[in-house]
Formats: sequence, C-alpha cells, structure tokens
Amino acid sequence: MKVVEINDVHKTYHDTEVEVRAVSGVSLSFEKGDFAVIVR
Repeated sequence: MKVVEINDVHKTYHDTEVEVRAVSGVSLSFEKGDFAVIVR
C-alpha cells in the first residue's frame, strides 16, 4: 500500500543570471514500512 507518492517534481533556483535546476522530473513512492532519508 503506497502511503506517499510524488510525481514529476521540478525545482529551479535563480542565482543572479544563472538558472540552477535542483530537481528535474523526480517521481517517488513509499510503501507502508519504508524508511527514507533526504540529504541536502
């Protein structure tokens, strides 16, 4: 059973004149009992 699902996530930062794509088209899903860590 999926408890969390994200689809096609995008995040772009603008630093002065530079465009930085931090995330481009990420999709994830987590099942009950899964363990995940997001590290920056």
